Amino acid sequence: MFAEFLIFGTTYAYLLDEFGEEVTESFRKTMEDKAGFTMSNVVGRQLHLYLKASKEGRAMKFEDELAEISAQNRQHLLDRALSVN
Repeated sequence: MFAEFLIFGTTYAYLLDEFGEEVTESFRKTMEDKAGFTMSNVVGRQLHLYLKASKEGRAMKFEDELAEISAQNRQHLLDRALSVN
C-alpha cells in the first residue's frame, strides 16, 4: 500500500505541476473509480508542495515530509470515517 501512495501521489504531483487542476482532477477521479484509491489528492498535494519547496531550496528532509504526509493521511481517513456515520 505504501508503494501505491507514492506512485499515485507522485503522479498526481507531476500532473498538477505540468498540466494543472483539470487534468489532475481527472486522474484523481479515475483512481477513485477504477482502483478505489481515495488518497491520491491528499498524498499528491503534499508531495507537490514538497517538490515545489525543494526547487526553491526551502524543503524539509524527505523523511520529515513523509511523516507529514502520513499525518495528513490519518486525518483524511478519520474525517472520512466520521462522515460515514
